Amino acid sequence: MDDYKKNRKIEVLPVLAMGCLFLVVYGLVLLLTKPFVEQGGVTPAFEDVNDPMNILYIIVVMLAMTLVILLIAKYWKEKIIQFIILGAIGYTSFFAFFLPIFSIVLPLSLSWVILFLSVTAAIVLVIVLYKYP
Repeated sequence: MDDYKKNRKIEVLPVLAMGCLFLVVYGLVLLLTKPFVEQGGVTPAFEDVNDPMNILYIIVVMLAMTLVILLIAKYWKEKIIQFIILGAIGYTSFFAFFLPIFSIVLPLSLSWVILFLSVTAAIVLVIVLYKYP
């Protein structure tokens, strides 16, 4: 019975760690949205933000992308999935670096420098994630 408890603890620990990781990520997202809103960088994804059908649309898009990735994993190479995910990370990290970090540190008159630093940081992140997955 002692081995069962030990194995159970080993199985539960990664699940709890992932749960904590999700909480940290969503907490950081809440902190990052304030600079986006203040700079006017947030536009609503839908015309009517109070429409309950927006949730259904998001779920359908998520399920469709999941289906596409599962089909790619089954019939083609997994490298394609890695490039899709790295592209999504690079695209997202560009926006995460662009407005909240660099526009706070640098004056807005140097917008081309902010753009260059954001693109560079996103590319470096993608290269590091490609070399060290």
